Amino acid sequence: MHVSLLAKPLWQRSPFRAFALSAILVFSVAALIIWRLQSAEVNRIKTLYAQEKAAIRADGLPLTPDQVVPNHTPEVQNAAPLYLSIFTAFKAHPQWRILEANALSVFANFPPNAKTLRAADRYVQATRPEMAKVEKAVRLPYCDFHYDWSVRPLSSYTNYANFRTLARLIALDAVRLDREGKPMAALDRLAVGARMVQQFTSADPSVMALLVSSAMNTIFGKAWTLIVQHHPHDLVVLRHAQKVNHLLVRSYDLRWFLRYEVYETVWLGDYLRQHPKEALKLLQEAGGFNAPPPQEVWWKKLWRRFTGQSGPIPSKFSPLQIDLLEARALAYYDTAYRTLNSHQANVLAAQQALQELDGRADALGHSDPREYMLLNARVPLSYILQHLLQTESRWWQRELLAEQYIYRCEHGHAPADVRRLPAVQQMPESIRWIFFLPKSSSPTNRPAPHTFFRP
Repeated sequence: MHVSLLAKPLWQRSPFRAFALSAILVFSVAALIIWRLQSAEVNRIKTLYAQEKAAIRADGLPLTPDQVVPNHTPEVQNAAPLYLSIFTAFKAHPQWRILEANALSVFANFPPNAKTLRAADRYVQATRPEMAKVEKAVRLPYCDFHYDWSVRPLSSYTNYANFRTLARLIALDAVRLDREGKPMAALDRLAVGARMVQQFTSADPSVMALLVSSAMNTIFGKAWTLIVQHHPHDLVVLRHAQKVNHLLVRSYDLRWFLRYEVYETVWLGDYLRQHPKEALKLLQEAGGFNAPPPQEVWWKKLWRRFTGQSGPIPSKFSPLQIDLLEARALAYYDTAYRTLNSHQANVLAAQQALQELDGRADALGHSDPREYMLLNARVPLSYILQHLLQTESRWWQRELLAEQYIYRCEHGHAPADVRRLPAVQQMPESIRWIFFLPKSSSPTNRPAPHTFFRP
């Protein structure tokens, strides 16, 4: 009996030791599995991050601040110093704001009365030296304020508001000249504004610059319409107005403005690495996520990893997590860039494709903000493209208005069918649909048809 006991294996003689050995084996296997899973996840994120950065480079989009504006602007071709001197003069004369407020009633109560025109004249005369500088500035091809894109690109620049002030002044002067019986000079004034709009985004690919440029374009377009409607029987004025409309921006290339959005993503990633608390607060204010909850307990975190569930936003991201955030956002912009490339001739089709892309991005951002948080803080590109679609439709509306008046001047009557006018024949199909095919909403979610003015 004694011999048989000694012959038993060691693990059979000590149940506690056997349990310890089994536990060690189980934990070793579990640790190996966790390590393999973690290594696979690390490799997956690194590979994804490298792939998305390579795709962005292939698109020609920027990853560093010096690439945001790709070409250096020679100072002899740069209008920015002239505009800065104009803005300095506006700041030195705060009473001009009061003059402007009184003068802008020209647009609020149209046609203007004598008192309103006098208020407009006082404002225009007070700013005559600045207008002369604007005329000189628009002869230059570029307007580069040499923004430091590495310093919080989310900041807005005061120049944007100043440019809108200039746009209102130019439009006001044009309407004033027209009411003085000088429609050709009025249209020439709008041509100055049109060239300023073209300059404005030549070295600024930010979405804010795009929206301000579009707003200025709309201001000039409204003044153009007032002048044309004031001279519906003057063929010389109408033909000149048509030339001025061709100077106004018809459409914008959204791919240029993706440059800022892509670099903003990279900048936010770097900001998360260097200043996590400030970056999280910034993203929260931009709508990226709700306030971080208290620290997650370890067993919940372990269970979430095993089950593949999305967890709450951490108070601090690891470098690998930030790489994943960047990769997901860069993938969105790469897809958007390729979508715009494939639909260059059809703004409506591009807008529909971007709507679908934004729908997917919004769903992912809400279901898994740990990976898609940067997408939640973006400006949806489909919204921007919808805005640009309105800009283009307004341009064609003005073109069609001029052609209808010109036709009536040449033939003595309005066209029996506006679809036969050259403007309609030259319209992109998507714009023609907006004007002439008022159907119910289709599965492609087309915008509501736009009505136009028929004289």
